[in-house]
Order: sequence, then structure tokens, then C-alpha cells
Amino acid sequence: MALKAPELCEENGHTNIWTFDYVVKGEKMVKVSTMVWSNEQVEKWRLLRNAYAKDRSTVTNDKDIDLRRPDVQGEMMHLLRSFLDGKIALKAFNAVFQQKTHNASNVFHLRGMSGGLFLNKLVKYVPSEDTFGHLLRLMVRVPEGIQDGRRQMQAFVRFLEGLIASGQITRAQLQPARVPFFLSAWWHIQDPEQWPVFYLDVRQAILTEETRSATSQDPIEAYFAFRTRFLDLAQTLSISSWELEHLASWHARRNPKEGDDGKAQASSDISRDNYRAPSQKLTCVLARKSEAKNGNVSDTQGKVSGAHTEECMVSCRTHLQWLLAKLGHKVGCRVWIAANDHGKECQQERLGSLSLPSLPVLADASFEQIILPSVGSNGPSTARSSVKSCCSSRRRIFCAGQVVQR
Repeated sequence: MALKAPELCEENGHTNIWTFDYVVKGEKMVKVSTMVWSNEQVEKWRLLRNAYAKDRSTVTNDKDIDLRRPDVQGEMMHLLRSFLDGKIALKAFNAVFQQKTHNASNVFHLRGMSGGLFLNKLVKYVPSEDTFGHLLRLMVRVPEGIQDGRRQMQAFVRFLEGLIASGQITRAQLQPARVPFFLSAWWHIQDPEQWPVFYLDVRQAILTEETRSATSQDPIEAYFAFRTRFLDLAQTLSISSWELEHLASWHARRNPKEGDDGKAQASSDISRDNYRAPSQKLTCVLARKSEAKNGNVSDTQGKVSGAHTEECMVSCRTHLQWLLAKLGHKVGCRVWIAANDHGKECQQERLGSLSLPSLPVLADASFEQIILPSVGSNGPSTARSSVKSCCSSRRRIFCAGQVVQR
């Protein structure tokens, strides 16, 4: 049996973080130390914190999120207690949770394939609502310690793997690897200082390349390695869990190449940055023209330079892509957006979070024609493709920038 405990050690005027494993050997408990953060790494994070503090727009945005979080946290705790006490059923719990992952309530960034959509799929595909509801109540309850948390995650993964092995569901319908993010989010709601959320961008900043490589095949161990380093660093810097979350996310956005696995996972995992409110709202040309037509913009405001017009046109294109993507989802289509536009944002959403990772091959001989409306520098236009489609086909891919009947 081994117990882990972080301690701070002063060496040559610097603070190092060590995690001590207390291992029972015979009748004695032996203390074995492993350094988590070197003094150079700690100093680097202190410098990063100073640089982050100077980014006023980001700091202001993060503080606004933190001001709104306690209210949403309280609402989600009330929802969770009602579910844990059996006052509401699984489907009702899911319905209310989905509302908390949209718009102003999405301050914990829980919308996405490993958050709200994951629970939706669980409710949809896992058989026996009563049995699964009982299991979920056991899993989402905050653990008393590391061992309990690890056992809960492992039990949840084994349950899903069993359903996949039995053929009741497919791995494409439910990815067990999403369990660490999903459970850590609920544990975080109950105890923010002990259970950080497994955000993609935050863990890219916290975990070393060696740790990511060593735990790449075991998401559960990856989470607990992340948690150890996260809590140790927060303790050393004397900052809260939310403050370190913002700092790490800011650092990851400034240094995207440091997270080598980010490109492979960005389309399917949750990154905090996908749902960050922009520091300044961009106004597209169509919106500006509409406001001017309605008399809501003065002549002086309506006149823009050529450079500013070009800047607005880019945001107009992004706005149109976002509108098309949202419309596609509304009518039950799958959505594809060109990869080079995935990083653009509109209305607090990253376009990549609304898109399929790649455009599926359309090779059905019954397809006759595809209309591809695109958004170019002169506004929306329509181009015809040589790919064939059939208007009577029931499978559709809605491309923001291209509409594909499939």
C-alpha cells in the first residue's frame, strides 16, 4: 500500500515540489520521494503568471467567468443533489444539465463531446435507464480520495467496455476514454480545489511530454498524473484551482506547439478555449448594414476604412459559417467546416467545435449533384461540384460554407 503526500522543500533559495510515497515495508512505513516540479519549472510558472497579469483583456474575461461560476455551481449542485437523492430520473437530470452547458451558463465549459454530448449519448445508447441511473449516481459522487476516484473511473470504463464487448453498443457511439473528463467535471463542481477538470488545453500545459507519452494509452492514469501536478503547482504558487486553470489555458493558447497531442484530439475533446467569451465582440458587415438600415448606427460609425472593412469582412465570413453550422445542426445534419477555419470564433464558439474532423467521402453512385454555397470575399455565393448527390437521400452532411446532400 502506498500513500502520496506533496510537500514543499527549500533548496538554494528556491522551492521545489516533491511528492512523497509512504510505502509500508514490514512494520515500518518508508518515505520515498519523487520531485514533481523542479525549481526552474516553478520559476518559469511564476514568470508566466506575471506575464498573464499584464494581459488585461484576458484577465478581465477570466474574472468575469469566475464571478459567474458560483451561481452556476450552486444551480448544478442543486441539480446533482436532486439526482443523487433519487428525486429526479436520469432523463430529467440530463435535460437540465444540457441547459447548463449553453450560453451564459456555460462558465465551466462543459459543452462538447466529452461533456454534455457524452451524457446525451450515454442516455441514448446505454440500455436499462434504471440500472445505468443507479451506476451514474455512484460514479458522479465526489470521491473521498485518490484511490476512490481511480476506482470510480475504472468501474465506469469497465461498464462501458462490457457493453461494447457484448455488442449492445459500439465504440463509435460511446468512447470510454471520455470518462476522465466527464467525471472530473462533476467532481470539480462538488470540490473545485481538489478535483480539477481534465480540460485539453490545461493538461497540455501541466503535463510534460514524457508523462503524456507514458499515459497515452491510459486516460485514467493520465488524469491522476495531471491532478497531482496541478494541485502541487497551485499550492506552490498559492493560487486557487480556477486561477491556475486560467493561467494554464492562457499559456497553452500562447504555446500551442507544446501540446503535441492537441492537434489529434482537438476535434474530439473539450478545450476550455472553445467556449471562451471574446474580449471584444466582432461586428460583421451584414450586421453593420442591418443596423445602419434600421437607423441604429450613426453616419460616422457607418464609415469605415478599407483596412477595417476587410477585417469586418473576415468576421462576416466567420459569422455566416457559424450561422450555417448552427442551422445544419438544427435540421439534423452533420456539419463540416474547412480545417483552416476551425480556429475562428463567433458568439463564444470555436468553429472547429461545430464541425466533423474531416469531410466524409461521397462515393454513392446514386448521387447526382451537390450544391456548394461558399462564403467568399464578395459575400455568399454558390458553386457546383462534380460530386453526385441524390435529393431523396436521407443522410445529409451540412457544410458551413458547403451544403452536401448525402
